[in-house]
Amino acid sequence: MLKYSPLYYPITSNVTDDELVRFCQQTIEDKLKMPIQSCRLLKKSIDAREHPQYVLQAIFTLQQPKYEQRLIKRYSKVEAYQPFSLNIPSLHSEKHYLVVGMGPAGLFHTLILAQAGAKVTLIERGKTVEERVKDVDTFFHTGQLNPLSNIQFGEGGAGTFSDGKLNTGNTVPLSRYVLETFVQFGAPKDILYEAKPHIGTDVLRNVLVNIRKHLIRLGVNIYFETKLTWLQRHLQGVQATFEGKIKSGIYDGVILAIGHSAQDTYHMLQTIGITLKPKSFAIGVRIEHLQENINEALYHQAKNYLPPATYKLVAHPSCQRAVYSFCMCPGGHVVNASSEEGHLVVNGMSNRLREATNANAAILVEIKPEDYYHSSALDGLDYQRRFEQLAYRKGYLAPVQRWEDFKLNRQTEAVGSVIPSVLPGYYFANLRMIFPKWFGEALIEAMEDFSQKIVGFDNPDAILTGVETRSSSPIQITRNKQFVSNIEGIYPIGEGAGYAGGIMTSAIDGIKCALNIIEEENHSGK
Repeated sequence: MLKYSPLYYPITSNVTDDELVRFCQQTIEDKLKMPIQSCRLLKKSIDAREHPQYVLQAIFTLQQPKYEQRLIKRYSKVEAYQPFSLNIPSLHSEKHYLVVGMGPAGLFHTLILAQAGAKVTLIERGKTVEERVKDVDTFFHTGQLNPLSNIQFGEGGAGTFSDGKLNTGNTVPLSRYVLETFVQFGAPKDILYEAKPHIGTDVLRNVLVNIRKHLIRLGVNIYFETKLTWLQRHLQGVQATFEGKIKSGIYDGVILAIGHSAQDTYHMLQTIGITLKPKSFAIGVRIEHLQENINEALYHQAKNYLPPATYKLVAHPSCQRAVYSFCMCPGGHVVNASSEEGHLVVNGMSNRLREATNANAAILVEIKPEDYYHSSALDGLDYQRRFEQLAYRKGYLAPVQRWEDFKLNRQTEAVGSVIPSVLPGYYFANLRMIFPKWFGEALIEAMEDFSQKIVGFDNPDAILTGVETRSSSPIQITRNKQFVSNIEGIYPIGEGAGYAGGIMTSAIDGIKCALNIIEEENHSGK
């Protein structure tokens, strides 16, 4: 199999991916003067500068494979391509593992262990994704929060109600395995080659159901509405205590894939002596623009032929803190992502088609440990909660403010061209009264920079919604190179442990830990 790149396709009309494949095949055959047996896209990205075009990579096979090496030597754009295949060894020992949390880290960790033949119990404090959707819909329509079944807690983790984005700066082959696994369980095949792949929250829910059914077929014991309450070393392993469908158990290893919002679990871990340390995180707001305006600014004359535009921005204002966009949701909604009574948190969400009126993204300002750390590694949780409490002024209605009003430090009285999309609703506020003074100044400086990169980004009618505090955990659960914490048999992984950020990196962290456990167990059993 060979790879050919790059190939350029000018964007002057609507074109399907099948048409792009035919273009690639015809172009390669013309360049090589040789017939191709099969061809498919490996990567598809958009260069939206002066003359918008697709930048493509294609993999292909020849009708006469004996010419492969000759083509590699003759053409600089041709190189050998070896598909990635993950080898999952069989586990030689009969060990029983507990995985805590059904976000991407926990799910992929469980998948690997179960395929290796391990006995696995998987618990989740929230509900199945079907029941969770009902609880979230109830919250959006009535403002009635279920603290154990919401946008933060439940099957799939916090990423279930986002955009299903699979972006990662991690280029390890495991990312390909994650994408192929999602496709195996029902995700669209284009995530295998799109430069910015996304599933969409509506499709991701069905994928999660299929993964769960597969884990059950592999023999995994899954318990929903079951919360870990205590851990302690036992002669036979690690003893765990729960609230929920089961009460206790002894396991050879406990994998903590707890997510970034399990604050009670962090407190328990500190109590039992797990080493925690503070880390940098970020706080900020969601910003909304009309999606058509973002399309116009980024795609220009090709805007009618391309999917909703995305962006990724970063600035370094005078306060010496990074300000950056995060979890950009084209054609999506801002949602109330609260998981605790009396606290208000927001996030962004898009369906597969990304067809809503507004674009939204978090605009976050870096928070350093010296901003909040006093004596406890848990101080970052208190720092987060302070802003969430200040935002909780009118129940679960979220505070919103026009960008112009934020700059002028005044409360918004009416909206303009951009209508807030946040569910279950909003109230007018002055967000400058929630955040520290330096935060407002940093955001204003950053927005000036962003508007130089995207014309109109500083539109006076752009809507800010507060507060976004859960982009990552303010805590890291320390571990060694074998993924083990300072207490033997306890393995912290994923975003909640402070080693990942987003669906892809969390899944990869879970896979790496599972493979390491299998390797260590098989080696010790020899």
